[in-house]
Amino acid sequence: MRKVKPNGEPTNITAGMLQDEGERNAIINQENGFQFMRSIRCSPAYWSLRRSELMAIIRQFGKPRFFITFSAAEMEWYPFLWMLDYISRGCPENYKRPSPEEVKLWTKEKKKKKERLNSKRWCNLRSILFPKGEGSEESFILTIWSF
Repeated sequence: MRKVKPNGEPTNITAGMLQDEGERNAIINQENGFQFMRSIRCSPAYWSLRRSELMAIIRQFGKPRFFITFSAAEMEWYPFLWMLDYISRGCPENYKRPSPEEVKLWTKEKKKKKERLNSKRWCNLRSILFPKGEGSEESFILTIWSF
């Protein structure tokens, strides 16, 4: 089933359409409720659109033989980090730019905090999934990897 309107454009949703139960169910079933968010990056509608575009490209050209991604490496982009620090301090007039060494220390500290938090989350999840005396963690992990 294609979820495209006959003219190819999304329909504007009105209050009357939402009040009518049949129209409301049609909007939900055709996933038109969030289509206005297609232009907002990282929204589910945005990724749905990008996924369908990617699938169309794969159908047209076949499987990719080479794939590469690039990163902005924002943790090494010192002017960006300085600006974030400046804004987070309320844009003081007597702001002194930190040295790149200080910025590296900040990023290392933040990474350590994230690692500790992730470790705590994993320990909590593990205690929920594997209460003492019920199954083993290894068998669960092997089950996950067998999919």
